Amino acid sequence: EPPPEKVLFIGWRRDMADLISQLDEYVPENSELWLYNTIPASEREERLLDGGNKAELQLKNLKLKNAVGNSIVRRDLQLLQGVNNSGSLTGDEITLIDFDSMLILSDDSAGSMSSDSRGLA
Repeated sequence: EPPPEKVLFIGWRRDMADLISQLDEYVPENSELWLYNTIPASEREERLLDGGNKAELQLKNLKLKNAVGNSIVRRDLQLLQGVNNSGSLTGDEITLIDFDSMLILSDDSAGSMSSDSRGLA
């Protein structure tokens, strides 16, 4: 059986729930998906439900981890710290080198010109 993977999504898209559900189908059991963006953790669950248009995620292989920060600030990227839905630290920490794969998403919260002009530190 393949070992669990650690995956990082940087940014946020409106179809995030669909992306997460797709990934859940392909990763080994007990894999972690870290969501890293500027959206407060307290708002993410509601956004994943897309205003009631989506069902609650039913994940079988993935464990979701939230981290809040700005991807263009190098200091924020050096050590990602997990937070719970109220924004309190969970004690989970990870560095970029620990991830098996990363996906950089166009941030829906910013306009396309702003989004296109930003990059990673």
